[in-house]
Amino acid sequence: MLKRALRLSVCISVCNGINTYVNPTYVERRKLLSYSYLSNLNYVYRRYYSNSLIDGDVTQLVNSQNEKELKRIAQLFPHPRETLNNLNAKTPEKVFDIHYKQNVVAPKGVRKKMGLSNSDWTCTYTFIWPQKIKFESIAISKRQAAEKSATQALHWLYINKRIDIKGNPIYDKKVIEDIKSNLNEPLQAEISDNSLIRINRIWNDYENEIKHVYEKTFEEASHRVYFTPSVLTKDSTIDVEDNLPEESQDSEIDEELNTFKDARTPIHPVFGRPVHPPSEAQLARRDRTLKQTFERYNEELIPLPIDQYTKEITTTLKTSRVLVIVGAAGCGKSTRAPAAVLKALGCNTTAIVSEPRRVAAIGLAQRVAEEMGEEVGESIGYQVRLHSKVPRPSSGVILYCTSGVLLRRLQLNPGLEGCSHVFIDEAHERDVNTDVTLLLLKRALDVNPNLKVIIMSATLDTEVFTKYFDPCPIVEVPGRTFPVQVSYLDDIEKKYRIKLPMTLENCGKEDGKPQIYYQEVVDVIKSIDKSESEGAILVFLPGWADIKQVKTLLDQIYAGSTTHMVLPVHSRLSTTEQTRMFEKPAPGIRKIVLATNIAETSITIPDVVYVVDTGAHKENRIKEGTGTASLETVWVSQAGAKQRTGRAGRVQPGHCFRLYTKVREESFAQHTTPEILRIPLEQTVLNCKIYAPQEKVATFLSLLPEPPTDKAIRLAVNDDAYLQSSLYIPAISNLHLQQLLQSSIIEAHPDVTELTRFSDIEELSAGALLSGVNSLLVTRRHVRTKGKLSTAVELFTSSGERAHIGSESVNYGIKKRKAKTQLLAYFGGYHSTERRALVVYKTTVVSPQAVLLFCNGDIEIMRSEENEDTAVLSLPKHRLRIHVPADQAESIIKAREMLWKTFKYYIERDLKSITYDQVTNISRFKTRLVKAVARILVEADNEDTNNINDEDYR
Repeated sequence: MLKRALRLSVCISVCNGINTYVNPTYVERRKLLSYSYLSNLNYVYRRYYSNSLIDGDVTQLVNSQNEKELKRIAQLFPHPRETLNNLNAKTPEKVFDIHYKQNVVAPKGVRKKMGLSNSDWTCTYTFIWPQKIKFESIAISKRQAAEKSATQALHWLYINKRIDIKGNPIYDKKVIEDIKSNLNEPLQAEISDNSLIRINRIWNDYENEIKHVYEKTFEEASHRVYFTPSVLTKDSTIDVEDNLPEESQDSEIDEELNTFKDARTPIHPVFGRPVHPPSEAQLARRDRTLKQTFERYNEELIPLPIDQYTKEITTTLKTSRVLVIVGAAGCGKSTRAPAAVLKALGCNTTAIVSEPRRVAAIGLAQRVAEEMGEEVGESIGYQVRLHSKVPRPSSGVILYCTSGVLLRRLQLNPGLEGCSHVFIDEAHERDVNTDVTLLLLKRALDVNPNLKVIIMSATLDTEVFTKYFDPCPIVEVPGRTFPVQVSYLDDIEKKYRIKLPMTLENCGKEDGKPQIYYQEVVDVIKSIDKSESEGAILVFLPGWADIKQVKTLLDQIYAGSTTHMVLPVHSRLSTTEQTRMFEKPAPGIRKIVLATNIAETSITIPDVVYVVDTGAHKENRIKEGTGTASLETVWVSQAGAKQRTGRAGRVQPGHCFRLYTKVREESFAQHTTPEILRIPLEQTVLNCKIYAPQEKVATFLSLLPEPPTDKAIRLAVNDDAYLQSSLYIPAISNLHLQQLLQSSIIEAHPDVTELTRFSDIEELSAGALLSGVNSLLVTRRHVRTKGKLSTAVELFTSSGERAHIGSESVNYGIKKRKAKTQLLAYFGGYHSTERRALVVYKTTVVSPQAVLLFCNGDIEIMRSEENEDTAVLSLPKHRLRIHVPADQAESIIKAREMLWKTFKYYIERDLKSITYDQVTNISRFKTRLVKAVARILVEADNEDTNNINDEDYR
């Protein structure tokens, strides 16, 4: 009904809202036209002509004086019939009908004898919008008659300002604004009389018996630092079953848990679980095994530049606890340096090698194991999120892992007790995990005197790291590369006689962001394939969407070809698909690899001879105006461009084709800006409280190699109250039941039935989630005037940014399912430059009552200007105004206060200092309060509150 009312309102109101334009030069002629009289009629009288259209020959318009005007219209609208059809499609209702009539039907010979006219066809356009009118034309053919009639109709619509120069309908702005103002009804919230009585009763008890207890607890908590040390017996990120020795896995786990339960032994950083220290006999046996392995290793090893520096590396580590290795691409530092340490120290080595990407961690582990003549999971293992093959022996092992896994190990075992060496690979990328890891490793060196740290990178600002770890030695290793010829954009055009106009224009834009023109990239690849000798082509593209587009075009060109392999490389692909890029094809087959910046340093494709560098990559940045994270396409740094060039000279002299000019390259930054200086810090701030619970966030972040500004930290923290309430949700999610039982949140011997008492009330669970994330999405309806006039529903964040719910979310398509305004709590998300919106996946629908009770931040009460019986509760942080009955506003505020004070009490209380009576009284009060709040939330989601069963809250 709303859609039909909208259409009717627009069609009627637009006609009344715009005055008919009259061209003075045609006044006299238009008086002769039948439609002129009707167009000047008042709408009240004009409606009586709905069933009888006026008569008259509109072809009188075609005369000597207005022929120029019609020609101008024909130039503006060269396809008049198509323009009118498009106009019909863009209006809410059908605006015209078209009728054809053949005037004379006679054989050809008879026409000439009878002197009949050649104008055999009449075409009539009958318009309903913007008013009832018809246009007729007679011509020799059906098509010509239609063209003439359509041109006359467009002429009338244009001079009366009913269409614009593109043929789009023109609507009355005032009418559109009136429709917009009535589309979104204000949010309403109301609680039942029974719930209102309950809240007031609970408030009285709170004032008399509970409030002073809360205030005393808060005051005591402000004078102490609350911290419960982590006591974890295993790392939940790995699957133990797949990696234990063959004998009795379950019994060994139970034995280890019982053995280490009282000793509080931290998990081993390499194996992810507590392990028994190896005996002397086991160490000796392991040493002999490693010696035999490295004898074969030395015989079959392919020489690499770093092999000449392995002795220097191991010797330096005897006298220094921190070492920086600067090695050019392809020198072998990621594989040979850890193996050299394992060879030198034998069974005394338990090393971790941290990689920024899972592809690199898995690939390098497989390569090192293969060089040692072993399978992954013996001496060499890997650990990435939800996928692991950790080493089997308890000594003399190396674990390749992602930086996130290493951070997890540092959280559970701050000193990395049991680990001898930590290698930080690709440190030049300077992501947040790497910077935080370096800080925690610096502290671990003080805790664990046996730990040694090796920092490795292809291009590294060594001064930053040598100062950070005090003056430490540096080993520089040259790369094994052949000469590489570099061709810039203008050189490519001359060399292959192709034109790349769009790419060239983009390079000339000042401060412009890189744009990838897929067809031009494909043209360069085709030219290389036709003109150059054998060798793989490596193409650097910003992201997965670009890889798919280029691959689609290449698949069309090389469809059915047996001489070409097009291989995409991305972290979302399976391990099997990713390993195909390392395989060398048979002679005569051209391998084309489409990759992101992962192929700069993290992985090495040995047979690459030609590199196509688009000069672009993806970076996390802060979106201006909203402060949210945005994955943007930006120009690479000069160091990154150098790395890409080096990939072309691995096996023979190569060629790098840079799809940008020399002038554009000079504007590139020298090095990549550390990620922590260009992203929102909210998640980092929360993680800091996990790594250092007793330390202030600003203090912790100030100890990073390049700390963020104080302003950025303050924006992330926002205010103390929001940070305090938000911190506990992610912290609790990482705790095991043992920690929960030892904390003050749950009593020492809780009743399981009591703990799960309200777990079945989904509305209450959604409210609890909202209290933790404090992030809202709101659906809003608006009138869409571009294209067909219609109403559309969009999602917006509290800050006004457009949002989109991903197809993997349970709430995908919620905009189409419900017409009224919807509120959703969400967590995470990223800003998509393609969609120009925040893309989220984790969402849950919440009611206005839940928002009023569980959203953090200030709340204000205002009187409604339209209705004295209505109050408006405003949440400035979320830019929301919710209308409630005036007599219920104070009660809602009271319920909100009691709820948040109770949250704070359970977090800050000290069970050791409170009496049994106090625990009992507060517990009873909490139960009554939660029951009342649960009833309010369930009532909000039920149209008939009488259907609510009181037994649900007992």
